[in-house]
Amino acid sequence: ADARSQYREALLQAVNGVVKADSVLVREVGSSLSVFFFSKLQNVVILSLILLAIIVFVMFRSIGPALAVMIGPLVDIILAAGAMSLLQIPLNLASVAAMLMLLGFSLDSYTMLTVRILKRVEDTPAARAFEATKTAFLMNAAQVTGFGVLAAVAIVLQVPTYYQIGVVATIGGLADFMTTWFGNAPLLLWMNERKSRKNK
Repeated sequence: ADARSQYREALLQAVNGVVKADSVLVREVGSSLSVFFFSKLQNVVILSLILLAIIVFVMFRSIGPALAVMIGPLVDIILAAGAMSLLQIPLNLASVAAMLMLLGFSLDSYTMLTVRILKRVEDTPAARAFEATKTAFLMNAAQVTGFGVLAAVAIVLQVPTYYQIGVVATIGGLADFMTTWFGNAPLLLWMNERKSRKNK
């Protein structure tokens, strides 16, 4: 209690050194809120991955792409969570929202890749994957640049919420590019080749 009181006094003195205020309200958020966010994030991520797998299975009528679509977003979120730990970004509404956006970005790039490889028939599967990579690079570059600028502006303006969203989405976007095009793309090409051999 004494340590908490001293911390509050030091905090109020620091605030009063910058801004003079007649009254200041100090609220403390305990660890139970972080535990709540983490449990909800787990539930939402698991449900989202299951729904994504169902959607992909319905679209492509194959279990392989449905399983592969669950790997990419999961790896993106794990890498983003690791970066949050290194950068000391808390698990709160802002970071959870950024992680949920990663699911949408991952599905977008993965669906385009899968359609190009499995549904199109022009050229070779490798050539179609390469064309999809060029398109996805522009999409991913726009995402990373946009959220990177958001994080940079948040650092200058000292807005923690925007900083957290920007950093998590930027790192997740970089992770998504790697997992989709260096992980899922070779897997889809292998599945397509295997399917072609069976049809012969």
